[in-house]
Amino acid sequence: MSEIRVDLITEKTADGGVTIKSTGTGDNKPTLLTLQTSEADIAANDVLGKIQFQAPDEGTGTDAILVSAAIQARSEGDFAADANATAIDFMVGASEAAATKMSLSSTGVLTAVELDISGNIDVDGTTNLDVVDIDGALTQDGGAVFNEAGANADFRIESDDRTHMFHIDAANNNARFDSTNTDVSQEVYGLTPLVQIRGNHPNNASLLISEHVADANGASLFFYKSRNTAPGSFTSVAANDALGVIHFIADDGSDAGSKAALIACEIDGTPGTNDTPGRLTFYTTADGAADSTERMRIHSNGVASFNNGIALGVGTANTASNVLDDYEEGTFTAAFTVASGSVAVNGNHDTLSYIKIGNVVHTFGQLVSGSVSSPSGAISVNLPFAVSNLTESAGDAWQPIFAFLNGSGITNGNYMVIAEVEEGTSLARLYYKPDHHVANNLSEAVGSGSDIWLRLTYRTG
Repeated sequence: MSEIRVDLITEKTADGGVTIKSTGTGDNKPTLLTLQTSEADIAANDVLGKIQFQAPDEGTGTDAILVSAAIQARSEGDFAADANATAIDFMVGASEAAATKMSLSSTGVLTAVELDISGNIDVDGTTNLDVVDIDGALTQDGGAVFNEAGANADFRIESDDRTHMFHIDAANNNARFDSTNTDVSQEVYGLTPLVQIRGNHPNNASLLISEHVADANGASLFFYKSRNTAPGSFTSVAANDALGVIHFIADDGSDAGSKAALIACEIDGTPGTNDTPGRLTFYTTADGAADSTERMRIHSNGVASFNNGIALGVGTANTASNVLDDYEEGTFTAAFTVASGSVAVNGNHDTLSYIKIGNVVHTFGQLVSGSVSSPSGAISVNLPFAVSNLTESAGDAWQPIFAFLNGSGITNGNYMVIAEVEEGTSLARLYYKPDHHVANNLSEAVGSGSDIWLRLTYRTG
């Protein structure tokens, strides 16, 4: 039988249980309870000592007679003269015999089935918590706040070969996905974006938004704008507000501040409830320019307008001779200009129409002369656009038009009228031909009530 040494005072009270008190009176003489095994060869997972808690209340059921909790010392390997690695297991049971639910290893690592912290946890390392190593899944049912004090403390996740795969940068107030193994916050166009993706290959410098579902819907990317400064509250946007902008920025060798192009969505009118008219605008930067210029706009009514034209029939080439750079329809008020005397235009018949396609102008309509006062010499009618400087050897261009003239010096009738457009001006000089050999100033034949049916095509600059 092993030796039992008792240097204690043991007291038993009716309600207080058992009190064990050491008889030692000197300093550092605590009550000491030693559980010692007699096993000569300790192997891994041998139990060195165990304290069990049991309430043998047989009348309440089968589970009540089981060990409901225990604390045990367990070897972590074979003992030797220089090895005694031991863990402490904490065993509890809900409706079963107590089983290990938490262990403290010989190196100080605490392993638990579940850790529920209702209050604060304070972890002191050298000056802070240096490393948190979570090999399995982490489930957080409640809220979690990191760096509540607002210190310059980063949060970083590594991958197998990248040190900054995900990095929350407290100093620069942004979050980065980075495959370049650097710790640099990128500034572009004078701004530091809140979320950054940086890589050295299309595989790791790309953003994918995907949807996998058996319906007609697709993945979405939303840009949202409100004039209310409080998220969740609502104040309507206004006309010309930008709802979202996609910028294309280039490194020009000195910084990341050169904008090559952008696409913007803007409010195209006055918004209202369930009424947000929008337009898309496209900007590019010309060679040698410092900033982007609007080139194309798709209006809220679906009409597309182009700043510098459309190149037709040449694929993606930008060939000047194939560029359609303008289209316009309209009307203008016509008037006669006479070398001497005057010819008025009837106010009920003084409006001409035009269609401008590129630099070709088609002018048409009916003019009726009003009062006539001794006209002589050249007579001209105004045009909606100036005539281009012609390169043809003839200098001016001639166009035949038709007129019914009520003349003062000739017999009334139908005559061929010729219009001569004068380069560099906005005038067409008018002549009539009483026969095929002669072209006279129209002032000689026009009278009050003369009809001139104008069909004139010319080139503008």
